Amino acid sequence: MQGDDDLVMLVLLIMMEKLLIEPKEAELVQLIYSKYLSGQWYRSIANELNKRGYQPIKGTLFSTTTIKDILHNKIYAGYLKYAHYVDWHTKRRKGKNSHPIIVKGDHEPIIDEHTYQAVQERLELESRHPNCNHTGENALTGLLRCPECEHQWQQIM
Repeated sequence: MQGDDDLVMLVLLIMMEKLLIEPKEAELVQLIYSKYLSGQWYRSIANELNKRGYQPIKGTLFSTTTIKDILHNKIYAGYLKYAHYVDWHTKRRKGKNSHPIIVKGDHEPIIDEHTYQAVQERLELESRHPNCNHTGENALTGLLRCPECEHQWQQIM
């Protein structure tokens, strides 16, 4: 895996040029997708996994970035991405390709297509319509957050 994918917990190991599923990690990825589809946010999923003692492959704590990367990772749905970066030798991660090649892989998917697409739809919807109040009617708008899930608090009248 390249670039941002390095942050993602490794569920599939490359062995003899074939991706193989690690069952325990696959269950964890399925749990993350399930929790996200049930309405939980990145922070609440990360907090719950950390409280249960789960750790990403690097042995650190789960973060919102780790959860987000797992939910965006196409490999879990059976896809492979090529040409993710252009001019890697000079630009490194700044050389992201806006049109990478995405193909169906030969490996067994961890997440079924329906679940993966449902998660992608929620991610897309939330990227266009974040669930927060930016009207500025209250001096604390967007500043107060729930300590459990980090969702922005809103004034209710």
